[in-house]
Amino acid sequence: TCCRMLGRIATQLLKGPIEQLTCSLEGCYAEEKGEVLMLAAAQGALSVHTAVPVNFVNVRQMADSSKVFLSYAKEPQHSKPSVKVIAKSEGQAVTVKGAVSEEEGLVLMTQFADVPVYMPLPFDREGRAYFVYSRH
Repeated sequence: TCCRMLGRIATQLLKGPIEQLTCSLEGCYAEEKGEVLMLAAAQGALSVHTAVPVNFVNVRQMADSSKVFLSYAKEPQHSKPSVKVIAKSEGQAVTVKGAVSEEEGLVLMTQFADVPVYMPLPFDREGRAYFVYSRH
């Protein structure tokens, strides 16, 4: 859920279509399987601009057909566990970062568009997270 939400948010911040998505696993999250978490981030990112449901079965095929390059990195040297999602499009790169709160089980966004934040992402009645952002 965390990776999927971060991928979705990062993609929506891009001005053009997504071309590359990198999922970086930091701290003890680097011990997890990077491929699975990268695909979860891609699932969120690709679901923004398509009417076709994106899932773990078709996410790689959807990325290939949309010409989105997927990658992941592991950075165990960080002290705090987190997932950093970097989305790129036409020379623009957007970074969001977050983690799952052990106490509450909530997704905490800790970086938004390169700005440090500390914000639990709320859920609606169906269990979907939402986040409203506006530029003025």
